[in-house]
Amino acid sequence: MKHKGTVLILAYECYPYNRTGSAIGAQRPYQFAKNLSELGWKVIVLCCDQEKRRTLSKEKLESVSIELYQAYQERINKEDFCILPLPSLSSHGWADYLWSVSVTKGPGGTYKGKGFPYSLIRKFATLYNQLVHGDYSWSWTPVVESFAHQIFKQHKVDVIVGEHSPDAGILLASKFSQQYAIPWIADFRDPILWPFKGAFGFVYKQVVKRILRSAEATINVNPYWSELDQQLFGKPAYTIVNGYDKIFFDQVPAHQFPFFAVSYFGSFSDEFQDIKPSLATFAEFLKRNYYPTNARLFYRGLQQQEFIFKCQAAGISIDHLDVDGFVKREETVAFMKGSAVLLLYAIPSYKAKGLYKKKGFYPGKVFEYIGAGKPVLCIPTDHGLLELLVQSHKLGMVTSSLEEAVVFMQQKYERWNKKTETKSSSQEGLEDYTRQKQALELETILMKIIHARDAVS
Repeated sequence: MKHKGTVLILAYECYPYNRTGSAIGAQRPYQFAKNLSELGWKVIVLCCDQEKRRTLSKEKLESVSIELYQAYQERINKEDFCILPLPSLSSHGWADYLWSVSVTKGPGGTYKGKGFPYSLIRKFATLYNQLVHGDYSWSWTPVVESFAHQIFKQHKVDVIVGEHSPDAGILLASKFSQQYAIPWIADFRDPILWPFKGAFGFVYKQVVKRILRSAEATINVNPYWSELDQQLFGKPAYTIVNGYDKIFFDQVPAHQFPFFAVSYFGSFSDEFQDIKPSLATFAEFLKRNYYPTNARLFYRGLQQQEFIFKCQAAGISIDHLDVDGFVKREETVAFMKGSAVLLLYAIPSYKAKGLYKKKGFYPGKVFEYIGAGKPVLCIPTDHGLLELLVQSHKLGMVTSSLEEAVVFMQQKYERWNKKTETKSSSQEGLEDYTRQKQALELETILMKIIHARDAVS
């Protein structure tokens, strides 16, 4: 088969080799690869094998890289798209070593800082690493460099996509672009300056602008962040939302709940989200219905203990909870499709501190919820991006009013009791959010970049 071109995607996190704490983000490069290949592209994705993070000694780097390439070579040559997991070094450089000894592994593959005095060491190492050569993903870059050089010797790569976050994807893309004269684009899953404030944020902005100097364009996951990228980098800035895999969603049967399930999946952050109003809504709903035995607040994710604590603080007894930890993707989708109401958390105005938060955001799961086709309840609203999306497509209720939220939940409960299936009101225009449609948008960007390169070569 003759391909339209060859794309190399550099993504530290990519399904199915990602840490569990990066479930939706890791779907992005995987879905790009799968769907681009169906459009006639050859796609190679290099990602970090989360089971082999920080396991490789520097002495074995070259030999392991050669062994891995030999093991993957047939796949690279024959498959239209391949996801190739690579290990990372135990540490890379003195500052990365200091960082590595000051943390332990947390839930979902995250890193948790040790206490004093390691906290001081970690802070110093983090600042140094971030300003000089990137974050915790730095130890993966030598492995990718060694492996990718073998790809470049045998395959013509037309364009590189550097995924962020973390930093490794864009650092490697920038370096390979300069070494091999291959155009590249940066794909941001989150705003690159989101975590940084004050003087450090100002200094890091200069570092980021230097890394992105060689990029042809940037992509972000909502139009507001793309607008900010265009202002920051002075390059074409595109928007490709996360979307949902329609084919996969259509294949997964809905879970048959024996109770009225009001559900939430994944993570939440007290820093910029507030889940208390949704819990207060459910607590009031229970009270008005005399604590029905056939209603549950359903949660699956890594923060199960924190979720239970918050529910109990809101007056919701354990009898009205069904809470457990992380479950695999297929189970999550089945639970979504079987739920009566799906909870969604925006960035409310009182937590929208900073430039990147002031218009809200699209939580990745909102598009998964679109795929599930069940009504959404978002309380409190952001008066921004998410409110507009939910309202324009009639996905459910977005409000800051407890009374409105309770009435909405009551209506869905009555429909559930009558065995009337609850669905979001309108499906019109929702095909724009499929992963397949997002791949078409990426293809258009890739073709522009390749044609521009060919015009000057």
